[in-house]
Amino acid sequence: MHIDLRKAPEVLRLIQRAGASYYHKIVAQILPFPGRLYLSSHWEGGTRYWYTLVALDGTARIPVPENGTPFAIATPEITSIPTGSALVETCVFRGKNMPAKIYVNPENMNQFVLTEAPQLTDLESKVLGLVCGLKSAYRREEAARQGISLADYEATIASLKGKKLLNAGGAVTPAGRNARPSRY
Repeated sequence: MHIDLRKAPEVLRLIQRAGASYYHKIVAQILPFPGRLYLSSHWEGGTRYWYTLVALDGTARIPVPENGTPFAIATPEITSIPTGSALVETCVFRGKNMPAKIYVNPENMNQFVLTEAPQLTDLESKVLGLVCGLKSAYRREEAARQGISLADYEATIASLKGKKLLNAGGAVTPAGRNARPSRY
């Protein structure tokens, strides 16, 4: 679930600050813990990940030390996250900070769900997928290939803007990313 940190509850901002005090992006992802995660934290090919286990109330912070290099004995692995805790993953890719991922125990996911995802028609779902997946110059052409008329496409874009799934410029918002059906 993508979340706009400007509109996030205070506890999420607290996790973001406790996990990565230098992090100043406005979007992050909140994900249920996948069950197993290798915490490789070293520079490789222009990329580095940092991991920090934090308490949801912001009282405790445990950073994972640098590891995973050829000189390290083993890469730490985590198989569960305690209830009331979160694992914050931040990444630098080619010198640029990437959006943070916050893994939480599935029991704690409900406290991060801000609103229910809006119901989308099949056409809205298709057009939202086009907006998320293609550059603006190619969207209308692909919509026509999929049998969506120009009038229907424009009306659907207006509908998605009305639901705040697209911004005024036609770019997808965090709410739009969350409303998009899962591809997996």
